[in-house]
Amino acid sequence: GWQKVPLVPRFKLGGFHQQNAVVFADCLERGELPPTSVEDGRRASAMIAAAYRAAQTGRLQEIAP
Repeated sequence: GWQKVPLVPRFKLGGFHQQNAVVFADCLERGELPPTSVEDGRRASAMIAAAYRAAQTGRLQEIAP
């Protein structure tokens, strides 16, 4: 399931994707875990790939848990 994390997005600072790297570097500097995990990234990638397959085939696509 989804989790809510106490993270304030830096959307208004511009360069949204660059801010991902800034947050990661901040976590390394402080010795903390990043707000998202490798598993979160895997799931997001699977969802995006399924969306592309659905667009190509016109059919619903399952996403592995």
